[in-house]
Formats: sequence, structure tokens, C-alpha cells
Amino acid sequence: MEQLDETYDDAVRLLMRAIEGQEWAIAKDLLRFLRSIDDSGGTLTSVMQRAGLDVDVDGVPVNS
Repeated sequence: MEQLDETYDDAVRLLMRAIEGQEWAIAKDLLRFLRSIDDSGGTLTSVMQRAGLDVDVDGVPVNS
């Protein structure tokens, strides 16, 4: 479980840096990858929330 938390931390940092640097292709590819590794969308939603993005129940950003 700790390894998963560390992986989330890295993904959150990468997503935040991509957004801050307006590196939209990197952000898009990271989000697409996170969605592909977990069909439930839980990983994607968790990383987006931890990055400070508001996410509705369908996993769509609402205030980014």
C-alpha cells in the first residue's frame, strides 16, 4: 500500500508541474495513462483530487 501512495505522489507532482508549465500534452498523456491502468477510474480520480482539481462523480474536472 505504501508503494501505491508513493506512486500517487509522483503522479500528482508530475500532473501539477505539467499544468503549471502549461504542458498540456504531458498532462493529457498522464491522465490517459492513469485511466488505462485502472478501469474503475479510481486512480485517475484520486490523482486529480490530490492535485487540487475538482472532480465530479464521473471523473470530469469541473473547476480546473
